[in-house]
Amino acid sequence: MAFDAINWTVGGYKITPVWIDGQSDPNKATQAYTTAITGDKIDVGLLNWDASEVIPLMDLSAQYKIPHFFAMGTSADIDTKWKSDSKYSYWMGIGWPSPAKLTINYVRTLDDAIASGLWKP
Repeated sequence: MAFDAINWTVGGYKITPVWIDGQSDPNKATQAYTTAITGDKIDVGLLNWDASEVIPLMDLSAQYKIPHFFAMGTSADIDTKWKSDSKYSYWMGIGWPSPAKLTINYVRTLDDAIASGLWKP
């Protein structure tokens, strides 16, 4: 891994990863994230996949002022919550568009393939 080559140090700051398993369960994710913040003393959060976990974790990120980058959960509810209050600006860099915005391109691709004769369902 690239971090091994630099001894997990950037600008004199030692990076210590803390793996948080939310188990795709909002309650377990909230407990695990709280433990990582208060017990493991994380300074930043990175990634996640489950949209159901994101909504409550956004509150913790705001409460503890922990920036969280590149969340991958998708839901219009995430966008709505993020826009509702500037305190949610600690939640940054969503990795996927809302499903409604993403899905239409699949439909267009299939329609184009059918219209051009590339696919005959």
